[in-house]
Amino acid sequence: MSSMFLVVYTSAHLIGAVSYPLTPTLCEQALEQWNDTKQAVIDGKLDGEIAGYTFACERHDVRPKVQAKIDAREQFESDCWNIHGGMKNCHQYPNGDVEMHGPRDPVNGSVKSWTIKFKDRLRGLP
Repeated sequence: MSSMFLVVYTSAHLIGAVSYPLTPTLCEQALEQWNDTKQAVIDGKLDGEIAGYTFACERHDVRPKVQAKIDAREQFESDCWNIHGGMKNCHQYPNGDVEMHGPRDPVNGSVKSWTIKFKDRLRGLP
């Protein structure tokens, strides 16, 4: 069974990053987000090195292998960026689970945290 992946290509057409498996809808959203960010860098509105990268949603039976080292690989592969738009206080574990923390409650000092299981995300429950 094939899965959808966000694949990041370098200007030399080598794979620099590959996301965790995404639903087609989530992949298209991530693709649009990164292309918008790339355009902002090209237009000079943001600083960044992504102007030379090409983003694509591709279907593969297994996760493609990364062929080139790029500095932003962790961001391009992270659900914190691809699904949650770079949300602060977000961390992705190696098993694909994502943990997020809300702001600290000013009254009692508690912090609400929650975990999104990888298996739930694949069912379209980001």
